[in-house]
Amino acid sequence: MRPGKQAADIAKLKATIKDLRRWKREALEVLNELDEQAIADELELRVGDRICRAILPGIKRLKKENAKLTEKLLEAKKGR
Repeated sequence: MRPGKQAADIAKLKATIKDLRRWKREALEVLNELDEQAIADELELRVGDRICRAILPGIKRLKKENAKLTEKLLEAKKGR
């Protein structure tokens, strides 16, 4: 390998490492803002359940339940 090419490859690797460290720092800032215990409680998760994997299905379930309750409320208002 040519010395110039090797130096360029090393520079690219250093830049990649710098980008990955920045990404990790930013990701940790976001994740540290989440109250995982509160989310688990609201989604009625059990010990050992994966919180991140449960968030989207939990949102969908809650939206579905909300839609059903809204529909029942509207039906009840019509029946007055």
